[in-house]
Amino acid sequence: MAYKFQTPGNHPKESIQHSVHGESLNIILNIILNVILNVILNVILNVNLNVILNVILNIILNIILNIILNVILNVILNIILNIILNIILNIILNVILNIILNIILNIILNIILNLIFYTILDIILNILLNIILNIIFFDLGNITY
Repeated sequence: MAYKFQTPGNHPKESIQHSVHGESLNIILNIILNVILNVILNVILNVNLNVILNVILNIILNIILNIILNVILNVILNIILNIILNIILNIILNVILNIILNIILNIILNIILNLIFYTILDIILNILLNIILNIIFFDLGNITY
């Protein structure tokens, strides 16, 4: 191999040095081993980086999906609970309204029946009183002294 050495001064001195037997082969082998090791390390790092990135992306996606599913489930559960509460409240209100209407109708019917009963009773009593009075006055008119 030829080397150029800069010696003190302005004139480089060229010196041809011959390598010791096998030195060139060692350099070539070192270069080849370095290239192979770099390729292997790059492959390992790329694989490891891909695995790590896939794990991180999976974790992030799982978190996002869990959040989305929780929000969707909460919305669905709120809708279902609102529907159930509305149905229950409607049933309760209908029952209460039916009870109130039944009470009011019973009161009104009692008032009407009492009015009818007392009116009929009053008519019957008037008829009986008229009959009694007619009998008394008729009998008084037939009394001879």
